[in-house]
Amino acid sequence: GRGFERSLLPVADAMEARKSKTGALIIGFKEERHVVLECAGTLPLKVVSSREPGMQVELYYYTFEGSAKKDLRFKHVEGTLVFGPRQREAIIHVPIIDNDSWDPDEEFYVCLEDEAQAKWP
Repeated sequence: GRGFERSLLPVADAMEARKSKTGALIIGFKEERHVVLECAGTLPLKVVSSREPGMQVELYYYTFEGSAKKDLRFKHVEGTLVFGPRQREAIIHVPIIDNDSWDPDEEFYVCLEDEAQAKWP
C-alpha cells in the first residue's frame, strides 16, 4: 500500500466511511468538486488531513486537462505540497485564465500523489 488514500469522496466522507481504520492518516481534497468564474483569477483548493501527521508528509500535485485546456482556460501547476507534523490543511492555487468571452462549463483535474510512497504513521 502507498499510505495515501485516493478517493472520489470528499475527505470528510472518506473519513466517515473508514471509521473502522481508527487512527489512519487520510489526506485529500476537502471538496470533491469546485466551481469558479473565470474572472476570479485563481482557484484555491483546500487539502486536509484527517489528523496531525506527526511527521512531515510530502504530496506531489499536478493539474491535467479535461474539456478545459491548459494555457487556454487554466495554467498548469505542479509541485510538492508539504504538511508539517502538526499541520492539518494546505492550499493549492490554480491560476484561471479569463478570455473575456462566454464559454460553456469546462473541467480540469488536480491529482495528489504520495511523492515518497512513505509509510505514514
